[in-house]
Amino acid sequence: KELPPHESCVRAVCSSRHQNSKSSLLITCGGKLRMSFYRLDVLTKTNTEDGGFDEKHHILDVHFLCSNKLPQTLSMDHRMNAVKAIPLVSDDANDKKHLVLAGDSDGSLHLFIISEKLGQQRYTSSHMLSTSSRPILCIDLVRVSNSLLGIVGNSAGDIFIWKLPGTISSSDEDARAFCDHLPTAPISNYKAHQMGTNCISATAVTENKNSHEHDILICSGGDDQSIAICLVRMKSNVSKEKSFFSLEGIQTTIIEGASSSALKGVKLMKYQAGHLLYSVGYDQRLAIWTVDISDIETKIFVKFLSSSPVDVADVSCLDILRLCMGNRKKKDIFAVGGEGIEVFCLDPSIPDAVTALQSSDYLLITSGAGLSVDSGLSTFESMPEEYTELCNPSMLVEDPVRFQKFWLNFAKVYSETQPHEGYYVLERLFDMYSQKKKPLYAHDAQLSPCWIYSSNIDGYFRRFRCFRGCLCEIHGLALEFRCAYGIGFASGQKRSGRNWDQWNEQILSGEQCKGSIFRVDDPGLDSIINKSVVTCQHCNLPARPNVLLFHDTDENILSDISIQRERYQEWEMMVENDVSKGRSLVILELGCGVKVPAVRNESNEVLRDSLERARSSQTTDQKGCVTLVRVNPKNAEPDNEELDLACHTVSIFGTARRVLCVIDNWLHMF
Repeated sequence: KELPPHESCVRAVCSSRHQNSKSSLLITCGGKLRMSFYRLDVLTKTNTEDGGFDEKHHILDVHFLCSNKLPQTLSMDHRMNAVKAIPLVSDDANDKKHLVLAGDSDGSLHLFIISEKLGQQRYTSSHMLSTSSRPILCIDLVRVSNSLLGIVGNSAGDIFIWKLPGTISSSDEDARAFCDHLPTAPISNYKAHQMGTNCISATAVTENKNSHEHDILICSGGDDQSIAICLVRMKSNVSKEKSFFSLEGIQTTIIEGASSSALKGVKLMKYQAGHLLYSVGYDQRLAIWTVDISDIETKIFVKFLSSSPVDVADVSCLDILRLCMGNRKKKDIFAVGGEGIEVFCLDPSIPDAVTALQSSDYLLITSGAGLSVDSGLSTFESMPEEYTELCNPSMLVEDPVRFQKFWLNFAKVYSETQPHEGYYVLERLFDMYSQKKKPLYAHDAQLSPCWIYSSNIDGYFRRFRCFRGCLCEIHGLALEFRCAYGIGFASGQKRSGRNWDQWNEQILSGEQCKGSIFRVDDPGLDSIINKSVVTCQHCNLPARPNVLLFHDTDENILSDISIQRERYQEWEMMVENDVSKGRSLVILELGCGVKVPAVRNESNEVLRDSLERARSSQTTDQKGCVTLVRVNPKNAEPDNEELDLACHTVSIFGTARRVLCVIDNWLHMF
């Protein structure tokens, strides 16, 4: 909706919303020190179509609340340059109040307490906080326990830190009682830039509410083309009479030449292992950095990741919104403003996954049919209708020609297609883990840092030398056929029935046939397919694919898969033991659906067992870390409501090939 025109040019806008509220506070400010306050309500209306379908419409309803009342002593030649608002904690849930902090070109701060109630007085007064005579260019507000920190930057490159109350009582009839507790001076200030501090972003690093120490990360961009990153440590002291903060120390890191011109926007966003810093300058480039803090030395580590050109002239601002959609899907939507707006998008789960991969000691890859979709292969959901029918070994007895032709055609498709680029990313991951492996225990020298647990029958993993010794294919391999004499037995007993009786009468000897396995992906595959029936060279019984089928009781198949499972379980047991001693594990799950959840269930079980082992261990002060990175275009969310497992799951919605290639690019940047 179009708002009433401002008395003069608009210089800054911001909004503030209480958690789970359907209304927001909007503030506009600019020339002649004018400010306007509005309440925004999002209304949902449902229209029923003639066909009976309900269509929902979201309507934005705007209510004017009030304007600022200017003291007569203020010069009308000045303007508001920056504004920021944050919800106040109140014991009255029906009266939503916000603290609004605005800075003007005369170096003064204007503090307002604004209620969302309709029908209030048309004009509201501010409480003045004086910083210096230099114009204020940027403001940010951060909640620390029950207090707020106002971070203010001016045209001299200075940054001031103000401690402000973060709660308000319903007994306060107006803002006067609240303002009695306002400070008269900032608690600290420091020189961040040689010239103007144009933009600021701050966040609380420590999230432990019971801790008395609070680390605040402050990032700023200046006219001197640098980014200043400051870590402020504060300590809260609580007594019977009152609580207050004391400043414990400030550490600052300067990134010189962060832009080829003045910085106009910075924004800090949390990811699993640290923070991402986005910056944009007058040079029309959006840059991404990682900002990490060492817990041991309390040092700031900054690394440039990448940059992208911005097709907006006269860049003036940057803002970011993290969308948390259903199924734990997240997106960072960031907009660069200037002579127009350009919008970018980033999945914050990618850096979470990359950090986990970089810092872990072991990697378990669990894969389903979705991994090979980008190579042109099908998943269970997209198989032909006859697939379920021909996945039953009894069909070999009833119609061997049809059964074999179906599976030989599968083998032909698998042999003629190539693994997509994502498989080569996995190969590079194996190499990365092998290079960073540092044995700490006696068995480490022989223990592979990686293993693959897969339900795929396409044989792609076997094409890579590095995968062959640490591969568990729980459903076998479609490129191999073997003697099928074993399908006539179940638990060591012959199956009964007319078809099974005829089948078992043909069995001559099973000893030679146990190891009768042959490849069908040779150059002569076409001639094999064109044969009426492919038979075992020892007993001439029709051969079967070396694949675990539905209702399969063939002990030869089950035995071979069991050997692979035992090797994998031995590796898993040793890795979980190492996790209990402080080592870390990443489970990288690729393309595992919910309709055939065998591999997906294995990922969950390994995650749960490893977490339990890590927490129950008494052998080391350093607890192991386990992360499940789940990649799936539709079902990347955790499978249950267990908060514990969900907290250790990184959900990435996308195809395996695309996500692996993106992770590979990020690994090179890191």
